[in-house]
Amino acid sequence: MAERRFEAPSLLAVRYGAASRAGADPAPPGAPAGTAGPAKANQDTYLAVERPGGGDALLLAVFDGHGAHGGRVSAL
Repeated sequence: MAERRFEAPSLLAVRYGAASRAGADPAPPGAPAGTAGPAKANQDTYLAVERPGGGDALLLAVFDGHGAHGGRVSAL
């Protein structure tokens, strides 16, 4: 997990972070309870920009990739 602190004189101080993990397909039918299916690649990306345009702002975004090209699309 990445964590940072952002302070703007006219606003509150904000601590923000990011963490992500790969998902898994559902377990095949008849598999024991608690069994996970095959692991998937992590296709998620995030963006954190402090003071975009020089102002007292914080831009945070999460791009949740899905499907065959989800990793490439979320990184655009």
